[in-house]
Amino acid sequence: MKKMICFLILTLGILACSSEESTSADDSFRIKFYNKTGSDIDSLIIAKNFIGHLKNENSTTFLNFKKMNFGGDQTFREISGISNNKKLKELPSVAAAWNWCGTMDINTPIKRRYFFDIKTTTNKDGSTSLFLVERYSTSF
Repeated sequence: MKKMICFLILTLGILACSSEESTSADDSFRIKFYNKTGSDIDSLIIAKNFIGHLKNENSTTFLNFKKMNFGGDQTFREISGISNNKKLKELPSVAAAWNWCGTMDINTPIKRRYFFDIKTTTNKDGSTSLFLVERYSTSF
């Protein structure tokens, strides 16, 4: 009986610490991505984080990122997936410079929750690329 009570307390403690709306004191930023591409995305990867399947007009849960630079961070801009049996990648470097949220380079943004739309665009060569647009942000 004592083992069962200890197990329940431990399990509840772990669940409480891993809550989606946790406001832990780490240095991460919480980000939610919305699929606004018009199609489902499979094998979605953002900034080297595998997200998987994201249905059209749905969002991810809040994801933690340790570092986030708007505008100049190539790592965060890395986005790829498969939609309608086509492999989609991030915008080419030149196009990304004008497209990335329209904000200045900020090395340490205020710790907030950020919301981004995932969108597509057709490149000059006819290929399709994914890109992110910041919707808004809120404080924790």
